[in-house]
Amino acid sequence: MAVFGHVQRKGALDDLVNFETFGSSMMLLFSVNFGHHSSHSARDFESSGRRDSGPGWSEVRKDIHSGLITSAGWNDVLDPLMSQPPECDINYMNQPNGNCGHPIIAIVFFVSFIIINFMIVINMYIAVILENFNQAHKEEEIGIVEDDLEMFYVRWSKYDPHATQFINFSQLSDFIASLDAPFGIPKPNTVALVSFDLPIAKGDKIHCLDILHALTKHVLGHVEETEEFKRVSIC
Repeated sequence: MAVFGHVQRKGALDDLVNFETFGSSMMLLFSVNFGHHSSHSARDFESSGRRDSGPGWSEVRKDIHSGLITSAGWNDVLDPLMSQPPECDINYMNQPNGNCGHPIIAIVFFVSFIIINFMIVINMYIAVILENFNQAHKEEEIGIVEDDLEMFYVRWSKYDPHATQFINFSQLSDFIASLDAPFGIPKPNTVALVSFDLPIAKGDKIHCLDILHALTKHVLGHVEETEEFKRVSIC
């Protein structure tokens, strides 16, 4: 603000967005960073009723298009910040540099701003990727991911439409054969079912958690009943 606060109001700088105050500086950087200022300028010019009116319109349209495609309008910001006499008044308001710019400082400032901005965006993407990776890693710690459990419950609902959490023993073979990998065991699966040693309730009923626990042991070879496993295996 101290360096660019009094530079000429031209290009992307106007009475609303400039470097005179902190708020207007943030508005300028935000709008230019996301390409809003150039788009806004184009809409303003088109809405003024001067479209295709006059020989200079084609040149103006080229300038607007150029501003839209060149680094989200950075050139429009750099132009007033790099202006030097005679394009500016070195004695403007008795300021040390008048309303002229500082080319070297402007270039260093905006190069640094762009680099920092891209680093922040890249780090945000990396953070999202790492979060997803950590979530997947936590699921794989128990050897079976959440999609496998969802598949189990979807197939279970077809054999237990009233959500009693039990199915008949006679349905067990068909149910196990209907499951996808890693839980599914195609027929003939009688030997595997006998090895499960499932507890049978009254009326030859088998509970879903007993079946899920047995299938998990069959897939992993050993199941440690951690809190995470209990949480994801609730029928």
